[in-house]
Amino acid sequence: MKIAIDIDGVIASTIPHMIKAIEKRGYTVTFDKYNPYIEGVEDIEALMYEVVGEIYSTQMDQIQPYKDAVIAIPTIAKCIGPITFVTARKEQWRDSTLK
Repeated sequence: MKIAIDIDGVIASTIPHMIKAIEKRGYTVTFDKYNPYIEGVEDIEALMYEVVGEIYSTQMDQIQPYKDAVIAIPTIAKCIGPITFVTARKEQWRDSTLK
């Protein structure tokens, strides 16, 4: 069996960083179940591109894995086998991502 796990929002706690960066820009973030909604933003894709770039460029060392992930990942690997981590992070953040 092969298993792949996304990093951001699954393994790494990036959501609080994103919310803070969005609110710093004067917007309010609410959640409808799991989906964020940012009132007053016409181009959410452009905003998120800007926010993600800011966070990964300036706060990468502050992004930590969820405590449960630190416990679960070795157990999953031991029981199932190697894990492939999936991310849309750019190559420039590779070293920080691996840490």
